[in-house]
Amino acid sequence: MSIAGTQARTADIVSDSTVTTDEVCQILADVLRDGIDIHRCAAAQALGCLGDAAAFEPLLAGLLDEDEDVRYDAAEALYRLNDRRAAVPLLESLIGDPNSNVKSTAIGALARFGHVEVADWLRRIIRGRADDIVWDQEAFYDGGWDDWLDLQVGAIEALAELGVAAAVPDIVDAIRLEDGQDLTAVGFKALARLGEPGIEALAQFFEDGDNRWRRRIVSALRGVDSRGAADIVTRALSDTATDVRLAALSCIAERTPGDKRLATLFNDPTPEIRAEAVRLCGAEQAALVNGLLNDKVAIVQIAVLDLLATRPQLLEAETLADQLRAKFRVGPPELASAAARALAAVAPEIARDEFLAGLANDKLSSMVRLAAIDGLAKMGGDGVGQALINLLGDGERQIRVQATAKLVGMAAQGEWPNAHGEALLAALRGELVPTPDEPDEPDEPEAVEDVETTVSDSTVEEAENDPSTPAFPTSTLEAISASGPANGEVLEAQEDVRLTDEDIEFLNLSSKRLRKRVVPLTPAVAAHEDVPRLAARFLGDIANEDVAVALAGALVGSDREASMNAADSLSRIGERLGSLPVQVIDTMIGRLVTSDRDLRVHTIRALGVAQSQRPVMPLINCLADQDSFVRKEAIVALARLGAAGTNIARFMADPDPSVRLAAAEAVAIQGAPEAVEGLVEFALAFEGYHCREVGCLLRAMYPAAASHRLIEIVKDPDRLRVRQPAIQALSELYGPATAAHENPTAQQASNGSVRQ
Repeated sequence: MSIAGTQARTADIVSDSTVTTDEVCQILADVLRDGIDIHRCAAAQALGCLGDAAAFEPLLAGLLDEDEDVRYDAAEALYRLNDRRAAVPLLESLIGDPNSNVKSTAIGALARFGHVEVADWLRRIIRGRADDIVWDQEAFYDGGWDDWLDLQVGAIEALAELGVAAAVPDIVDAIRLEDGQDLTAVGFKALARLGEPGIEALAQFFEDGDNRWRRRIVSALRGVDSRGAADIVTRALSDTATDVRLAALSCIAERTPGDKRLATLFNDPTPEIRAEAVRLCGAEQAALVNGLLNDKVAIVQIAVLDLLATRPQLLEAETLADQLRAKFRVGPPELASAAARALAAVAPEIARDEFLAGLANDKLSSMVRLAAIDGLAKMGGDGVGQALINLLGDGERQIRVQATAKLVGMAAQGEWPNAHGEALLAALRGELVPTPDEPDEPDEPEAVEDVETTVSDSTVEEAENDPSTPAFPTSTLEAISASGPANGEVLEAQEDVRLTDEDIEFLNLSSKRLRKRVVPLTPAVAAHEDVPRLAARFLGDIANEDVAVALAGALVGSDREASMNAADSLSRIGERLGSLPVQVIDTMIGRLVTSDRDLRVHTIRALGVAQSQRPVMPLINCLADQDSFVRKEAIVALARLGAAGTNIARFMADPDPSVRLAAAEAVAIQGAPEAVEGLVEFALAFEGYHCREVGCLLRAMYPAAASHRLIEIVKDPDRLRVRQPAIQALSELYGPATAAHENPTAQQASNGSVRQ
């Protein structure tokens, strides 16, 4: 069809009213009734996505479809509709449909509907394969898995949801069945929801079970408010197993952290429990926490210190600051870092002096110094900025990263220019940490003389004539058994064995020594190289034109990582400022000719937020790039600049999926009515690969035109090949509103905040 014809057709469609959801449901119902199996599945799924009452009757008919996949999709759709009129038909499917997926969906839906009439059938399923329920007898032999096991679990959960206390004996028997599956996790939770009969059963299990059973029982009772449940949890507080006491602590502290029953756990012999008691309920039981500040185990002290960091007024001891300072100075790394956090909250002035002195001590562990950096950055004050600047060239990379990040935060908060920002710009230029002098050439190691060991022919001859010399094995079996020829017979030498190429390859592999590659968590990089890279990365948090100009200088530097960090930071600055200086834009345009793919991608992304027409033509030239990442970013950038143009639609046929989708989004952003036809056809192309994403775009653009066109395609008997993606696109077009909002481009188009 010509462009003029497409525009005329689209204009006619746009003038029509939007197709109602009821009409769409009727069209999908026709497909569900008369279509081929794959189309019937798609129609059932779409009807469930639409969530309209008109979908109810067609989906009920789908429960009787000859194809089990269609029946399953219909059951799932009815579950989504949450229409209680489907209870009886779904109960019939549970009883009479052999497919386990249909049965499982029916169980979930009936429990959701509160259909208590299903309880007797669920109890039968718990006991086993009831004879009056239809089962797929061949499923186990085909798949190797007994689907009844999954249905047993679903039945237990459904009975708990329905509150059928009469099912307690059935659940208990299933849990205790010696040869059955492990149902303790789901079974205990179900019993906890079934009132006093279930609680009584759990009490007996608690008495008879092992540590794992008792822990699961306590966890299942979390949130249950009854005397029987409280008695079980109280007994668990004094259990011999640590994990059971921990479960009881968590169960009680979640609801009433000030419960007096928990007091004993602050003196528990297990340090993990004492620490957990402090974390979970120490704020409500401060009197019990005070004695644990100097606990003999470090993890308990750390729990108290972490609590003080968030609640500095919890303890009121006169010597508290001195105790925290002592722990910071001489404690092990984890304890000292926790003490630093607590000291910063309890006594900021004392903490500032301690931290400034501690940062100058390079013998402190990096963990403690990192905590000091965090504390200083939060407190601020005189000397903090200079202390952080002094750390930019530190020998430990973690310290450099943290110091740079905190310094950027301080520079961004103050008025520009400021000393913190100037230091960061100097770091970016490589002026803060000078390049070290070339080290002296190491001395050449002394050469080691190779000693060649030779064996003379006479020695070999003597060995051959020596009767004590063992004969070389002439067979594999003889070599393995390490025995000579039987009965003293001398076997003739075998002919030379010719090795195949596969044998030679295997021997080569067996001679290699396999080693595990260990990747360090912190890359080993010299400070003078790392500092400019870190500055280029973090300076993007300062939305300032001077910073953008400085980053443009780093963009053309010789350090690849610093250049990429600078490009990424420029894109963030452009986002926040809404534009970038002209000289920065020109510098980025010049970097588009680099052979480094990653740098081109980062630079194009930054040009997309420049809000200038200067990079339009260079970005258009990038559309011919052989790399798909570059083409995709160029399309996105042009769309953001409002310069994508109508020719961008040709990239919806690009070999790369990401490029195709970016082109479709660019076309949608332009909002031209004549683009609807192309987007609809694109949704059906490539086996419907992009149909759902394009459905969201069409919903935000021209839903009326799109719905008319998609319905035409669904009805067209000559286009059966693309009927499935057309149905899926329709489901996105008429489904829940959140589907469109998940797509940023669709949301932008729907809000009208796009360039026309």
